[in-house]
Amino acid sequence: MADNTMGLMMSISGYTKVAIEEASGSKTTLIIMDTSHLYLFFSGVMSFQEIISRIRRHASQTGQAYLAVSEFYNYI
Repeated sequence: MADNTMGLMMSISGYTKVAIEEASGSKTTLIIMDTSHLYLFFSGVMSFQEIISRIRRHASQTGQAYLAVSEFYNYI
């Protein structure tokens, strides 16, 4: 895998705390999203690139693969 290559997992019904913990780690290569992220995109509130960018920045800073939409404005 090349540097900065990340996988994307989408769930319509969300994730359990255990699933988020298992996907996360100090060098996670996975970004996980749910319906609330898709809603931002399809409603025109944010571009898909901006959504991915915020989650990716969060993953880089914290090692957590998931960032809830309600926490987006902490990672501008």
